[in-house]
Amino acid sequence: MTTRAEDSAEDNAPATLTELIRASARQWPERVAVGVCASDGVLNGVLTYRELEAAVDELATELARRGVCRQDTVAVAGDNCVELVVALFALAAIGASAAPLNPRTAPAQFAEQLRQVHARATIVPAHPYGEHCLRRQLPASPPVWKLAVDLHAQAEGVARVELTGPRLADRRWGATAPPRPADPALLMLTSGTTAAPKVVPLTHANLMAAVNGISGVYRLTPQDATLVVMPVCHGHGLIAGLLATLVSGGGAYLPGGGRFSAGDFWSDMAAAQATWFTAGPTINRILLARAAEGAAREYPALRFIRSYGAPLAPAALRQLEAAFAAPALEAYGMTEAAHQIAATPLPGDGPAKPGSVGPPTAVELQVTLPDGRPARIGEQGEVWIRGDSVASGYLGDPRATAAGFSHGWFRTGDFGHVDADGYLFLGGRMTEVVDRGTLLPGVVGEVRDVGEVREVREITEVGEVSEV
Repeated sequence: MTTRAEDSAEDNAPATLTELIRASARQWPERVAVGVCASDGVLNGVLTYRELEAAVDELATELARRGVCRQDTVAVAGDNCVELVVALFALAAIGASAAPLNPRTAPAQFAEQLRQVHARATIVPAHPYGEHCLRRQLPASPPVWKLAVDLHAQAEGVARVELTGPRLADRRWGATAPPRPADPALLMLTSGTTAAPKVVPLTHANLMAAVNGISGVYRLTPQDATLVVMPVCHGHGLIAGLLATLVSGGGAYLPGGGRFSAGDFWSDMAAAQATWFTAGPTINRILLARAAEGAAREYPALRFIRSYGAPLAPAALRQLEAAFAAPALEAYGMTEAAHQIAATPLPGDGPAKPGSVGPPTAVELQVTLPDGRPARIGEQGEVWIRGDSVASGYLGDPRATAAGFSHGWFRTGDFGHVDADGYLFLGGRMTEVVDRGTLLPGVVGEVRDVGEVREVREITEVGEVSEV
């Protein structure tokens, strides 16, 4: 059976990340685009859409001066901070690509990832919790640039943007141009949990289809705000948390300290006046455990909670809804689809079916039998997808591309079936790897890898979690 997502994109919708920022700055110039929380639950500063556009333009000019050219790739590595947001959009503005990398990756692996994405330089944020990369013996090549965006030192309404580090040795001024929809915007690494990590080039068109799909299914508006606690070096935090918010004119707030903190989460949510959040099962279980302990008594009024990753048991979903007085909606996706593939709709837009991740969003989905025929309703097969949000292959890996992409379809490697309403029910993965050990500080359990998905089956202890 083939299930098609509804196409809700408008003809005049932004087609690139650069057009997204320009359009948002025109439509909502004084609304908060990005905010930064402090550790005590107050705001440490904000950028309006007009200010974000100005900061992006200033950094884009400096990157070109340092020799970054159209279709170059620059790695960005750091925690969730305003510097990474500005860097991503500035690279897009000159037609270059950003490769978000995890700053906590082991040095040898980090160096290999730089090689994989063909990085011309690496940008790291210039603040104490963002300089983790510099302390981990980054390779001498490519050059490392430190970026500071000072929200409190503004000249003529523009935040101070400072980039330090050497120019590219072989260039004086980069040849730049605004991006086109088919140009790569992000080079994202797959999780590498069931195989070696692969590089997925996501074009501007892929990303815009994805974020419009996410924004549409949750009916995000300029009145919405979220706290982006999932790492922006991965699609969950970057695409669902940050970009889907910015395309809707809402506010994307970043946690004090740059990453999830169980102790600060609800005070940060209150400071942001957040109306929703998206998190993985681990964080949701931690929040539930702390609520049961009475660690927080008052919660902001939420429209919904998005749970992405391994499916939560129906009982856990009900507990989330009861604890925080909001519908808990599951979503499913992977890097090759620019994050989201399917999602449980909001109440009123469709039922929430226990065990299902909902109908497809922004993709056409087909459950396929081993002989290549579409499965019937309720019949188990491999989940295939295609659509504007789906990448066309892997960078520098023709064998993996041939294995995963065929005749316009991407083979997810996940088994499942769809019901008569087009809802997807997942049933496992073709290849699974089990890893036991410490997933988070204070969280010990069993991890089952399903593509990007990591499910903590048993949490034996919940402490003050500071990183994911």
